Amino acid sequence: MGALPQQRRATLKDIAEMTGLSVNTVSRALRDKPDISEDTKRRVRKIAVSLSYSPNLAARQRALKRRYRIGVILPDMGGYISSSLFNALDEGLSGYGYTAIAFYYRDIARMESRLEPVIAGKIDGMVVMAGGISPDACQVVAERLLIQAIPFVIYNYSGTEYDCVITDMEAAALMAAEHFVGIGRCDIACLCSPNLNLKLGSSVLQGMKAVLENKSLPPLCRQTVLREDTSMSGYQGMNELLKSEKIPEAVFCCTDQIAFGAMRAVSESGLSIPEDIAVCGFGNTSESLFYKPSLMTFDLRIGDIAAGILSLLMARIEDLARMPEQLTIQPKLMIRESGKSSRQ
Repeated sequence: MGALPQQRRATLKDIAEMTGLSVNTVSRALRDKPDISEDTKRRVRKIAVSLSYSPNLAARQRALKRRYRIGVILPDMGGYISSSLFNALDEGLSGYGYTAIAFYYRDIARMESRLEPVIAGKIDGMVVMAGGISPDACQVVAERLLIQAIPFVIYNYSGTEYDCVITDMEAAALMAAEHFVGIGRCDIACLCSPNLNLKLGSSVLQGMKAVLENKSLPPLCRQTVLREDTSMSGYQGMNELLKSEKIPEAVFCCTDQIAFGAMRAVSESGLSIPEDIAVCGFGNTSESLFYKPSLMTFDLRIGDIAAGILSLLMARIEDLARMPEQLTIQPKLMIRESGKSSRQ
């Protein structure tokens, strides 16, 4: 076993690294939770003793002394989803007597530098919106919060060791593909947001292929990962698809902003929506209803997402050592002009 530098207190992370377990598992093992095996508990305790580990009493005291402030880490301030979800969280928290405090980041280094004052006894919990954060960076943030005994919930990052709320992108892809096939569009392209992690991006494509294969149709699906989650990127991505040997019959865009750009590209090409190409977005932004044609899209059910996050967070504040939970929210398909059959 490795030794720690002198004068440094051993942490849960040190034990986790030496046992090969997660910080959350180590924490639960030291609390003698029944879901952890006896062998694992013995191994963790042996390492803890060898490191002269003692609980972070300051962190425990912070967990017991309420300040009624919840931090919300945002990937952007102006994005429709981020701002809508923050507003819903703020309103929901007020019902519990809490105030929401926004923390905006441009990159993971900036966010990490802001975590220190956050965890220095100023908040009772944290909501992490994981859009735009790589899985590795999200793991770093989660472990930092676990070590400091800060209750937290992550939105749109699936990790069995943490409380998470997930928007079911695979279900959305299945619904979009079912709809496209139903109106006779079997050659489907997907314009993906760079903020969509690789696992979700893969599930979107696999979901669409599954629908086609289930109907004994050739899995004609193409996926393009764009550089930015913007209308310009959607415009450029769609123009590339329009140059391909076979132009797709339908396009699923992972955000409404991407869809708006894609629609502009189709319009400029002389093709028509939905007669030549059907288009579906994701997010149900306020602009989606007022475009011409109106954009078929998915309502994320922001209110349900916020309620799920707050339910998990309040339970975690009451019991730091409870079993982590994952909630999945299925979005609702809003069928509008851009996705209707030309015969409708």
